[in-house]
Amino acid sequence: MRRCRAFLDERIVSGGEHWTHVLVVAHGAAVRGFFSAMFGAESGRIYGSRVQKNCAVNVIDCTGGLFLAERVAKEFCEDV
Repeated sequence: MRRCRAFLDERIVSGGEHWTHVLVVAHGAAVRGFFSAMFGAESGRIYGSRVQKNCAVNVIDCTGGLFLAERVAKEFCEDV
């Protein structure tokens, strides 16, 4: 989670004036890390799930250093 938080702070939050859209492609462990870093989600749980299946698309807004989940692919969540 620390690496995800560092990425968000260094590349997303501090560089916000240079871009309008960012695409981050990551595997499940990184997705859980990002959710934990952005929202404090316990162990990266997303809608009670530990995993999002492949091809899930989540839309997150970052304005002023605050993250807002505009769309989370709930239909791609499953427990393992």
